[in-house]
Formats: sequence, structure tokens, C-alpha cells
Amino acid sequence: MNFSKKKNSIFSAAAAFLSTVALWLHFRLSPSDYLIIFVYAALIALFGYSTGIKNRRGLVGAAVTGAVFALFTVLSRLDIMSGRQSWFVFAALRFVGFALLYTAALNIAFDFADRKLSTMLDRPREKKSLSVFFTCWAVLYLWFFLWLLYRYPGGVTIDSNLQLLQAMGKEPLSNHHPIIHTAIIKVLFDLGLQLSGGDQNFAVALYNGVQALMLSGCFAWLIESMYRQGVKKYVLLTVLAVYIVLPYHGAYSVTMWKDVWFGAVVLLLCVSLWRMICAVRLGEKFGAVDMAVFFISSLLMCLFRSNGLYAYLLFLPFVTLFILRSARKWAAVLPVLALVLAFLVKGPLYGSLGITPPDTIESLSIPAQHIARAVRDGAELDEQQYELLSQAVDVEALARVYSPQLSDPVKELIRHRGDQQFIAENKAEFLRLWLELGLENPGSYLKAQLDQTQGYWDPAVQHWVLAPDFTLSYEMELEADCKLPEALASLADKALELIPKLPFVSMIFSIGAGVWVFLALLALCLVRRRYLEALVFIPHLAIWGTLLIATPVHAEFRYIYSLFTTLPLLGILPFSRRDV
Repeated sequence: MNFSKKKNSIFSAAAAFLSTVALWLHFRLSPSDYLIIFVYAALIALFGYSTGIKNRRGLVGAAVTGAVFALFTVLSRLDIMSGRQSWFVFAALRFVGFALLYTAALNIAFDFADRKLSTMLDRPREKKSLSVFFTCWAVLYLWFFLWLLYRYPGGVTIDSNLQLLQAMGKEPLSNHHPIIHTAIIKVLFDLGLQLSGGDQNFAVALYNGVQALMLSGCFAWLIESMYRQGVKKYVLLTVLAVYIVLPYHGAYSVTMWKDVWFGAVVLLLCVSLWRMICAVRLGEKFGAVDMAVFFISSLLMCLFRSNGLYAYLLFLPFVTLFILRSARKWAAVLPVLALVLAFLVKGPLYGSLGITPPDTIESLSIPAQHIARAVRDGAELDEQQYELLSQAVDVEALARVYSPQLSDPVKELIRHRGDQQFIAENKAEFLRLWLELGLENPGSYLKAQLDQTQGYWDPAVQHWVLAPDFTLSYEMELEADCKLPEALASLADKALELIPKLPFVSMIFSIGAGVWVFLALLALCLVRRRYLEALVFIPHLAIWGTLLIATPVHAEFRYIYSLFTTLPLLGILPFSRRDV
């Protein structure tokens, strides 16, 4: 054995040992569990294979990404060994062991992708592809239509009821849920009532049918765009199968949620941006259709969700610079114009129409949770702090209603027993209070932050994904009325109940798993020098970041559904470069 091989063998044995210790600590295995020996042997083989890969750039990318994943893993179970003097040592051991493990696994995955998956674009580009578009659209819509029959008249939740009541004029208009979505509901709901002679079930079904038509069309446009760029046909069929097989696409297509439209809009934005990047790679001008879709989807991204506006604001400098350097200078005005129009619509226009904005506390979920956690943990408030806080909320009740994973109890307490106007008028004072309590109680703030956001970065967290068919409102005349044969509906019920319980398969419902895949694909894009393609990841990075700052629920799948509508596109971007 030469010196290099001997050194690699020693490193593999040591790295495998540290990773085994990390797994042992993390899962709290018994010291006498003999299975850990087999784990250690398997890890030696894993590290041995990884050390044989000679790609320094890939190794660096894997190491950085692996360190991020290791940090998430340690934070997910930060309480392990807490209370002991050596707690920090145990946490450090877990971090190092998992960082080594993830780095080796990602290094192998990146190497495999570089060798085996880099030929996804080996067909000639296509100019005529309408048949592909309409075929995929028909197949997807027929599948989504079956979901509509299964869940007839479609999914209606508490949020849906509120928007329906606004559309019917029984509740005042509020931009707590986007006005543009409420307007779409009103137009289609009123049309359904007219066509059916007042049947609310049919009116809701008409809305959900149109929504399914919209979503399936967006998915079909992605597949058609891949076909035009020469993506292998088996990849196209795989993407089509993904949109059909993953149950949340079918279920969401017929659920009355703004998040479905937002997911479709972000997909359109990313596809149009990718098509423009492909044009730049080939030395061509941007297509008029691509620019129009990009502009419209940019505007809609800002209007369909509050965090969509802030995410687009973070994305704006990157895309503006890209367009400025790649096209006529006037085209760089389009993304800026979309943002300006969004501000005008959500500001002066909504104000002139008497549309109320979301209340103050809605965007303060995380800071409110921080303060509530500190109070619950026994933070000592001085007289001035107590007086300020007591004018906004019942301080004694604050500790009692605090929920680590849901901000609604605290927000509702403030809405019913506090003074939001006082909060709005004294933002600087409350900011100072938040900072002072944070400096005095950093542990409480950290725990509150981790508990409130854990589902967005920890693959092990499972939360509901498919909403119940119906949340009935006493003011609506709606009822669940499945149109499928009873035997088929029963089979579907059992399948949807079983799938989330299956090992590995259940990960398709995990937000954290999707985020890890997303981050790994972004790293692979950078490793393979696909810097322009990496632009397509930025909107999702911004959306994810805004959720970490202001999410009201620790793991709400629909809030980040836009990532899952776009993952099939993101999956090919590290391999999609074409210069000729």
C-alpha cells in the first residue's frame, strides 16, 4: 500500500468513526447496540469511495453544503445532552461527524451527476412544440379533473370561506388574502351561480375546475420549454409523472387557495427566466412571449402573497443586472416597472377603494413569538418594559397562550385584548423592547426561532399537507359530494392515508427534505459553473428566507408550495447549459 492510499484509509476510518459517534449521539442509541458496527463498516466504505474522487471544486461545494446540513441537524435536536457541562462538546462532535458524513455523500452525488447526468441536453432544439404543450396540458388536466370529482366541489378551508364571504359581499374586503385572488373567486363563483341557478356547490366546482386548468397549463408550459431546449424525452416523461404521482399537486389544483396561484406564478417566472437564459447562451434575443410572461408573473408574484413582494424585492437587483447585460437596456425597466406597479396597486389603488391592509401583528409573527417565549421562560421586565408591553397585550395571558410552533394564539390575544394601533404608532419603542429582551434572554429567542421555523429546514418534521375536503361555514350552502364510484373513492382514501406513513416515501411531504434538495441543486449549479442558471434559484431562496423571518406556522406546506411546483425545473438546471 503506497503512502497516499494509506493516508486515505486512515482518514476514512477516522471520519467514519466520528460520523458513527454523531449518529449514536443524535439517535441516542444504546452503547451495546451491535448494529452500530455495521454502520461503521458501511461508513468506512462510503468515505473510502469519496476520497477517491479527484474533483476539488466538487469537494468544496459538498463541504460547504454539508456543513449547512450538519448545522440544521444539530439545531433540530439541540436539547440532546443539555444540562451537562460537556454539552457543547457533544454538540460539536455531532456537527463534525454529520458535516463529514454529508460532505462525503454529497461529493459522491455531485460526482455521479457530473459523470452520468450531464447529457440531459443531447437532442437538437425544437421550434415547433405546440403538440407537446397541448398533449401534456390535456393529460394533466384530465388527472386534475379526477381529483375534482373525488373532492367535489373541491377543497374549501377556513381561508377559502373568508374569501368567499368577501366575494359575496358579506364581509368587507381585506388584503389579508390577496384582492386579486378574491376577485378571481368572485367572477367565477358568480358565473357558476348564474349557470346553475344558484347552486353554490357548482359555483365552487367551476372555480376549482378553472384553477386546475390554470395549474396544469403552467406545468405543461414547463415541459414544452424543456422539449424546446432539447431535454431528453425520458426526463420530460419523468417530469410529467412527478406532477401526476405526487398527490399534493392534484389535491392543491382543486383547493381554493391563493398559494396554488402563487405557486403557478412563481413557476411561470422561473420558466420565462430560464428561457431567456437559454437565449443568452445561444447568442439570441429574448423572445417577446418570454419577456411578457416574465413581466406579468413578476407583477403577480408581488400581488398574490405579502412575502412575494419582499422576495421579489430581494430578487430584483440580480435579474435587472442580468437583463441589463444581456438585452436592450430598455428591457431592464420591466422588472422595476412590475415592482412599482405592485406598490401602486397595493398602496394608493387599494386605499382609494377602501380595501383594508393586513393588520399590524400579522407580519410580526416571529418577533411576537420571541417576546412571548422570553416572558414564558420568566424574563424579568422592568417597569418601563412592562408598561409598554401591557398596552399592547395582556402580559400575564401572553405566557399562558404561547405555542412554540404556531403564532396564532399570541396574535389572536393581541387582536382581542391588545392595542394594535398603539403598536403601529410606537414601532421604535417596541423594536427597542425586542432588542433589549433578546440581549437579556438569547436562549429563549433562539429556542423560539427554532421551534417556529423548524419545518422549513428539518426534513424529519412532518405536518399536515393535504387539507380536509371541507371546512363548512354556516353562512354557505356547501357540502362534500364525491362524484367517483364509492369503491374507487374508498381506495383513494386509504392510499392517501397510507402514503405519508411509508418509510422514505413520506419524505415527499417534507418541506425540509425539499429545501435540502433545493440547496444541494443550487450548490451543484455553482460547482458546475452554471452561474446564470443559479439566478432561477434566487426567488425561492428569497421566499424561503422571508418564511424564516415571518412564518406564522412552523411547517405549512402550502406557504412554500411554489418551491415544489418548480423543483422539476431546478433539477435540470445544473445540466442545462447549451452554448451551441
